[in-house]
Amino acid sequence: MIKHCSQALILLAILLLTNTAYSAPMMAILDENNQRVNVGSVGSYYIDETGSLTLRDLDSEQLRKRFIPLKGDFLQFGLTKGNVWIQVDIAPKLQPGQSALLHIKAPRAQEVDVYTHNLPNSQVFAEMGDARPYQNRPLAYPDYIIPLPVNTTPVYTVYIKVSSRIPISLIIEVKTLSALSNDIQKDSLITGLLMGILLILIASYLFFYLRTLHPMYLIGSFLLLGIAALHFSLHGLIYQLFPMQMGLQERVYNFFSLTSVALISWFTRYYLDTPTNLPRANKLLFFVVVCNLALAFIYTLAPQELSIALLSASAASTLLILQGVALYGVYLKIPYSQFYLVARLVLLVGYSLWALAIYGILSLPFWYEWGLTIAITLEALVHF
Repeated sequence: MIKHCSQALILLAILLLTNTAYSAPMMAILDENNQRVNVGSVGSYYIDETGSLTLRDLDSEQLRKRFIPLKGDFLQFGLTKGNVWIQVDIAPKLQPGQSALLHIKAPRAQEVDVYTHNLPNSQVFAEMGDARPYQNRPLAYPDYIIPLPVNTTPVYTVYIKVSSRIPISLIIEVKTLSALSNDIQKDSLITGLLMGILLILIASYLFFYLRTLHPMYLIGSFLLLGIAALHFSLHGLIYQLFPMQMGLQERVYNFFSLTSVALISWFTRYYLDTPTNLPRANKLLFFVVVCNLALAFIYTLAPQELSIALLSASAASTLLILQGVALYGVYLKIPYSQFYLVARLVLLVGYSLWALAIYGILSLPFWYEWGLTIAITLEALVHF
């Protein structure tokens, strides 16, 4: 009897939880209590592998049923062939004078389009992205910020289309202007802190170079300058600085990704004095430097010719080779090799987590945004 009662209670609890889950409104509701809604919790998506479907095609009853509910606030699709369509219903219930906005964090995506459908007198139509003119953005900002109509129908649908030859990772929110202002201040604070630390390190490396004339410090300063440029390209700041140069941001990222690992390899030759202590490893490092520089020029001049996966593989394999050199240096008890091993471990772990987040294997939104810069800054502090 007790067993049957327990089973009945368990089934009742499951039924109540299921009803609660399905009764939750699958729409972005903005009001006095909700200043932001993550689209990942209320939206749905469909992947058009052909890349040929239009908004009118998606409005058909047959294709509407193919949209799959999104799972998680951090939207990760990895390397995707075709277009990713995201659909979200928005119900603004704001006070007069308040504004609603769509905030999309995908600064390196080639194409990001936003549409509304069947919205009388207040259509939203924006075709943006790294491969589109910067002037297409409703607001001049590294992220995509689209003002949304407030005084209109109670509920309307917004479609977002994303297409890119790099891994697609998105953070999309519907929020009020005050919530957006808070987010911009937070992002500016983190960027300012990281760039401030990098500037101090660059100045220190240049100071040591002027005092010792050792080329290792000059290479280290160039490396940190490249990391700053890499950070700017990852956060969409390059296109903001040069709004007339379409595609420049992708080229800057490709160039400094590969030249940075080449400079780290060259820095290693001086730090461990590999020409004297590790002559065979020194030849390998020289070969690694040449290969990465060659790929850097190819990816800069013709980024569409090679897959971005090859670039990531080149950077990852270089870090693994340097890790092996570090372990071998510790084994031979080369001076300062212990510090070098710690620096290599910090960068290898940090880069690995960041790459796994980029390609949609791990859900790490904070590390996706800031992890690469933090990892390289920590590595530089170990050397410092």
